Amino acid sequence: MHQSTTPKETVYTVLLLITLLGLVGCASQQKSISQAPTQWQLSGKIAVSTPNTRCQTENCPPSSSQGNLAWIQQNAQFDITLRDPFNRVIMQIKGDTDTLQATAPEQPTITAVPTDFIQQLLNDSAIPAGDIQLTPTDLRYWITGRPAPSSPVTDKQAESFTQNGYQIDAKQWRNTEIGYMPSIIDVKKSGFRLRIIAQRWTR
Repeated sequence: MHQSTTPKETVYTVLLLITLLGLVGCASQQKSISQAPTQWQLSGKIAVSTPNTRCQTENCPPSSSQGNLAWIQQNAQFDITLRDPFNRVIMQIKGDTDTLQATAPEQPTITAVPTDFIQQLLNDSAIPAGDIQLTPTDLRYWITGRPAPSSPVTDKQAESFTQNGYQIDAKQWRNTEIGYMPSIIDVKKSGFRLRIIAQRWTR
């Protein structure tokens, strides 16, 4: 993980975003994008960048974390495994919209309502809660490169759109066995950035 964060902060930062994503069109002008799939598997990498709250000087570099991501989504149910860059398991999260179970090496298993778990992560981490007001329903669509149907979309371009104050860039679209899917997904707002590199989409 990046040296700018402690191991605990790294887990909290990346786990928070993955939990939000698991709870829950932007299109190339040359291709027609179908509705977001409800059953899929994703293998790839994840990176999170947030403002450095510990830095007291100007032009501070952001705090950042990186890891490997394996994610299985079956309708509302999800099974997510997060590994560090050396492929060591950091956390596994299983559950649905009602409950989740999170396990980590040498740590007690956590079973909680997803919304309560997210709030606890915000309370225990150094992340400014006001900067990460992400809607789980939105993120479930954003990771597939599609806008959420529940909110208006602005600034829609060939491979990007803005929704609920976040800019979503979905790049390098390709045909997969679950449809036409992006390879790179960026979610950005102010100093916050989430990037997922989807190396493989499968059913």
